[in-house]
Amino acid sequence: MEMSNADRFLEAFNAIENFLRRNLEARNFVSYFNLIDDMSETNLIIRQYRDQLRLFGNLRNAIIHSERKQGKPVADPREDVVLEIEKISAILMNPPLVSQHFLTTVYSVSPEERLVTVLQTLVEKDFCQAPIIQDGFILGLINFEAIARWMAELTKTSEPLKLFKDSYVKDIITKTLKLKNYRIIKKDTDFVTAREYFVESLGNPHPAEALLITENGRRDEPVIGIITISEDLEKIIEVLRR
Repeated sequence: MEMSNADRFLEAFNAIENFLRRNLEARNFVSYFNLIDDMSETNLIIRQYRDQLRLFGNLRNAIIHSERKQGKPVADPREDVVLEIEKISAILMNPPLVSQHFLTTVYSVSPEERLVTVLQTLVEKDFCQAPIIQDGFILGLINFEAIARWMAELTKTSEPLKLFKDSYVKDIITKTLKLKNYRIIKKDTDFVTAREYFVESLGNPHPAEALLITENGRRDEPVIGIITISEDLEKIIEVLRR
């Protein structure tokens, strides 16, 4: 027998509520709404959908307290509402992870590399940025802006082109570090959290251009993937829209 919209809604709702109680180790007397508020402090997926989840709580109450005819509740949610709660439930139970989509060999540079070589490689490979790595430690992210600022400084000298050819990544590391235009994340970061990292940075003078993926989100681990705001953020948003 095909499930009614109300039954589908309650099945997804119960899955979400059980997920909250398991993760918070909450007793049954703790209300669903308190669970939402508590979990949203640490879980960005819950925080993202908090308003919808609270509305779903009110709808659940309306369904279970409504009169029933032939064993079915009179209050029956719309199809789009059911699809929305089923989508959120699926994201919570099995969230898409960055490790499933963005692990790759990442072009990186060392402080000892010539800037002209780095610039040529970025252009040839159509990259906008590259992590700076020294002795297995992530120092920062070099991009066209940092290189352009250095070139602008050299134009104040008598031989800017010669000086640029003799420049190394280490010459602009201080300027690069000031940008703070990246974040290091662990490989099991979910898509909602990755998207929110970009969104949260938009208020900064230099928003995050890239998320560098390592095993556990530490600076002393190899970079095993990269997510860029220019090329990859739209892919994340598209997956979350489905």
